[in-house]
This record gives sequence, C-alpha cells and structure tokens, in this order.
Amino acid sequence: MVQRFRCKNEGYLSFFLSEDHGEFMKSLVKSVCWIMLTVCIASAVGKEAKAKYEALVQRLRSGDQTVDINEFRLAAGEGGVESDSDARHNLMAAARKRDFKKMEEAADAVLKSNYADLDGHFFAKVAAKELGKPEKAEFHNWVEIGLLKSLRSSGDGQSAATAMKVISVDEEYFILQMMDQTVRSQALSKCEGKPCDIMTTVGRESKQEHTWYFNVEIPMRRMTEAIEGDRKPDPKK
Repeated sequence: MVQRFRCKNEGYLSFFLSEDHGEFMKSLVKSVCWIMLTVCIASAVGKEAKAKYEALVQRLRSGDQTVDINEFRLAAGEGGVESDSDARHNLMAAARKRDFKKMEEAADAVLKSNYADLDGHFFAKVAAKELGKPEKAEFHNWVEIGLLKSLRSSGDGQSAATAMKVISVDEEYFILQMMDQTVRSQALSKCEGKPCDIMTTVGRESKQEHTWYFNVEIPMRRMTEAIEGDRKPDPKK
C-alpha cells in the first residue's frame, strides 16, 4: 500500500520508504515516550505534594507552629493549590471598604481554598486586630512572615540569575506592595532558561525605578496543565 502512494514531494516520499524513516520513527517514539513519562512523573510529584500540603494544613489549622513554612509553601505550589478567585475578589472589596467583619469572612474563604495565600493571611491578621482577636492576629502574622521568608530565600529578585521563585503571580504583587513599589510594566521573558516575569516599578517615596525578576515556572506549569486539561474530550459526551 505504501509503495503505490504517489506524492509530488518525491524527497519526502523517498525518505518515507527509506531505512532512515525507520530510524526517525524509532527516535520519534522514544521522544513521545519520554514526554509521556515526564508528564506521568510530574503528575505523581504533584499528587504527592498535594497530599503533603493537606497534611501540613491540618497541622497549621490546629495551631502547630513547628511546621516548616518553606516546605508547606513549596508543597502548595508543586501540588497545584490555587486560591478561589471569587473569594479573593470579595477580600479585596472588603479591604477597600475597610469592612473588617467581611474582610475576616473573605480571608477565611480564601485560606479555605489555599492556606498558602499571602493576601489571605495578611488581611486575616488585619481583620483580627481590628475585631479584638489578638491571638488569631499573631498566628496569621507568624504564617505570613514564614511565607515571605520562604519567598525571599529563593532569590533577591534583582537579576535574572537571582529571580525570586513564586508559586503564584499574586505573590509578585504582594511582595512588591510590601516593598512600597508601584508597578509600571510587566513582561514575560526567560531567566536562566526558565520562564520569568520582569517587573518595572517605581518606589512610592524614593521615586526611583527598579527592575525585579520573578521565576514563574510553577504558575506557568499550572496554567499549561489547566489548558491541556480543558482540551481533553468529555467522556460523558
């Protein structure tokens, strides 16, 4: 059947019928198998990280301050844990209105979806202080500081080689706010071969321009997995 096939591109046809084609197909199959293996390994790592995250969340919610917050944060990132977008919207709306009761409720909703959300702990701390709950405020402050230390330990963000490794884009904006920076521009690029956000900011008081580098490998991988998941056919259809 193959030899009776005619094609204007004789070069391609000759290759298709040659021994080189067999070697090419072997190489292609090996590449596909390697990709599938990589995806399977990533999936297994993600499931393991998600299980670790859930176990650490239980300990944190019980008030256990012996939890390694760096380990916890990385487990959340590798496990694909994401904050509920509606809950975050409600949290920011309550913060703008300085409605501390609604701020507390919205922060709890955010942290229910993602206990590694920096904004969730920050505003839970603020609300608890204003509502006369000092112990709750102190605990959320402890988690917030731990998450920030984990982020800062990944790099100083002042060069491509020392990009801060974020587990969500929200972390970029949070830490820039904490450093009193106003974002002027954002560009997706490569830092040391990894996807990164390059943020140009201006200090609110100093008025000096700064450039910050954030390794976005984890959130980009999550986005890619989500897109690939959406492309899969619905078995019910």
